[in-house]
Parts: sequence; C-alpha cells; structure tokens
Amino acid sequence: MASAAISSVGKLVIVKNSAFFGTAMSLLSPYTIVVSGIEVKPGKPCPYHSDNVRGKLHVTQATLGIGSSTEKSILRCSSGHKSPVFLCSLLPDKIESCPLNLEFDIDDLVAFSVIGSRSIHLSGFFAADDGDELKDDYE
Repeated sequence: MASAAISSVGKLVIVKNSAFFGTAMSLLSPYTIVVSGIEVKPGKPCPYHSDNVRGKLHVTQATLGIGSSTEKSILRCSSGHKSPVFLCSLLPDKIESCPLNLEFDIDDLVAFSVIGSRSIHLSGFFAADDGDELKDDYE
C-alpha cells in the first residue's frame, strides 16, 4: 500500500510520494483532478490501474532520474496485446526531460517501462468523470 501526503486547493488534489497509477484518494467534489507522479525503474514495468474509477489519466512529462550513467534511457509504453511504442529517449546532460500529452481511459491496459540504466519519472494527473468517487486506501 502506498503512502500519500495530500494537500488540496479547491477541486485540485495534489498527491506527493504516491503510486501514480494505483493509489486512490477521496474526492473533494464530483469532478476532481489528482496530480501525481511515479518513478519507472529499469527492468520493472509499471502498469496503469484505474481502481475502477471512471476518468482519464493524463501523462504530461517524462524526466530522467538521477544516476551516473551517460547512456540514454528510453521510455516505452505497452497497450494491451500490441507491440510496445517508444515514447521518448532521454540523454544525460543533453535532453533530460520530454513533454508528453498522453491520455488513457479506464479500460486501457497500459504499462510503462524503461530501456537503459537510469529511471524515468512520469508526472501528470487523473481527472475523474462526474459522479465517480475515488476511495481512500486507508478507509
């Protein structure tokens, strides 16, 4: 179970140190945006889980993790039974971040993975549809 520090401003919920793709928090209104991020480590695919809440996951940024390797790290995405797609290639001291505009629905079977020796941090937000509620992991 992931731990989360939650702060809220109006309808925006900001989540720190949470599992971006699997942790759910209580909504403050019928339509809330949850902002979060996750580290995708080499050799450890990171699946997207919606916890059966209707809405969309928006991935907006990929940033190269800290490390000593000077080799590139590639972010790739697998969807269902289709072949993986390379989303970006990050190179230390040259290209260390990449803006993304990816959107995934509840029914999308998606997993992110990294090719290379450094991790890649993904950030974005989850926008729940009207009337759906996220449940707190600790309830």
